Order: sequence, then C-alpha cells, then structure tokens
Amino acid sequence: MTDEEIVKRIIQGDHEMFPQLIDRYKDKIFALVYRYTNDYGEAQDIAQEVFIKIYKQMHTFRFQSKVSTWLYRVATNSCIDWSRKRKTKQDTTYLINEELVMDQERGPEQLMILNEQREAVRDVINRLPENYKLLIIMYHFQNMRYKEISEVLDMPMKTIETGLYRARAMIKKQMEIHYGGGELLWSARK
Repeated sequence: MTDEEIVKRIIQGDHEMFPQLIDRYKDKIFALVYRYTNDYGEAQDIAQEVFIKIYKQMHTFRFQSKVSTWLYRVATNSCIDWSRKRKTKQDTTYLINEELVMDQERGPEQLMILNEQREAVRDVINRLPENYKLLIIMYHFQNMRYKEISEVLDMPMKTIETGLYRARAMIKKQMEIHYGGGELLWSARK
C-alpha cells in the first residue's frame, strides 16, 4: 500500500492506518530532528509532536506533493520552531562520513585524526546560519536530493543549489581559519 493510499484511508476515517505511516517514517523523522537538535530527549519530543501535527492536519493534505515531502516539511518547520524558541544555541551532532572512521586499514593515530576532523566539522556546521545548516543536514546527512529539499522547504532548486554552495564555502573557509584545512569531500548529487 502506498503512502498516498494510507493517507486517503486515514482521511476517510480509517484511523487504524496511522501507525503504518508512523512505522514508515519514524526513524527518518527522528534522524532529521536529532541531527538538528543534538539532543535525544528533545528529538523524541519533537518527532512525537511532528506526528501529532500530521495526525491533526491530515485532512489538509491535498496530494499535490508526495506524502514524504509533506512529512519532512512538518518536521523541518518543527525544528525551525524549536530553534527559535531556544534562547541559547546548542551544538548539533552530525555523522561525518562514518565509512572513513570505520575503515579497517587506518591505525589508531589516523582514527584519532579523523575524529578530531569530525569534531572540527561539527563545530563549524554549528556556527552556520540556520538556513544553511538545515540545507547541509538535509542534503548531506538525510541524503535528500535538490528537488526533494526544494519541495520540503518550498524554495526554488536554484536557491537550494546556491545555498549549499555558500554553506560549503563557509565551512571550508572556517575550517581553513580555525583548523588549518578545508579539504572536505562533498558528494555531487542533485
């Protein structure tokens, strides 16, 4: 059964279908929120609020976009709301190419250097303006394509592309200034 079919049945009154929708997206929504907040408890609360909002607003879904796009939009907006409500910023944790860290051929010293680099990138990403940080999270850590990000954030694809370019440039510059290097490998995926 497709997401759209599930939503149609929920709208028609079959509320027992909602747990199926939750099961399909709970891990993805939680991952997005957790990467944004870096707080497990907050991420659980926000993810739960996202599904409550979705349930309450299900009747407003017009099937003009994919269900997943709508879910990500609600989650993204919830993250932005959470960020606005906070008075102090908190670090955001990101997974930086875990394959590199898990590489069997690297010795302890190389692993230590990679962990330091990962911490440096986390620190730099934390200092990005919120809109750029969100683009980096969605593209590089949620593996969303430009088109999907464009739909979720309701922005032109060119704006997404430009924002990611600027965010990467900011990261590279800050890495050079603060950590003596800015060589990061970013995948080229549109």
